[in-house]
Amino acid sequence: MISVIYELADDLPAGEVLDIVEDRGRLVFRVASWLTLEEAMPVLCTGASGVLAGGHWFQEWKGDIIAANPADAVRHLPLQGAAQYDAVETDEA
Repeated sequence: MISVIYELADDLPAGEVLDIVEDRGRLVFRVASWLTLEEAMPVLCTGASGVLAGGHWFQEWKGDIIAANPADAVRHLPLQGAAQYDAVETDEA
């Protein structure tokens, strides 16, 4: 899962209105606190588009990789061991 955090920032370098920090499972969008909502929204949308276009991220679900690039959207990985997500208990007498 990816956590996305939006923060107002008073300490951005002169002329900067957005700072994006990427970390494992976490994105922090630090937007200049002096921007109005009307000014901040296009800045955040452009920043988010840049993160997705730069796509060095992926997510795994049940042995499939979901990638940022639509051409590589799903790749199957062989599961090691039992498929724990699909395990079902049964009562056999």
